[in-house]
Amino acid sequence: MPAFAVAMAMSAMTAQNVGAGKWTRVRSIARVGVLYNVVLSGSIALAMELLDQPLSSGLSALLAVLYYKFGGWRSAHMMPANAARP
Repeated sequence: MPAFAVAMAMSAMTAQNVGAGKWTRVRSIARVGVLYNVVLSGSIALAMELLDQPLSSGLSALLAVLYYKFGGWRSAHMMPANAARP
């Protein structure tokens, strides 16, 4: 999503400078926009890659503890629907 937003902003700036005939600015907008997009998308991808395992394992452990603490495993899976609850 951030890449699309940067590309749309680049498109608007490029179109205005093409209309004004400022081709050197068009080249610099394209260069800076592509560089910014690579850095932004790369940092997001790197953060997701580095934090993938710790976040998913920690979140699944937390959900398992909460599910066990509030008795979800007993009420949802272990007892038939017509059985009396203790």
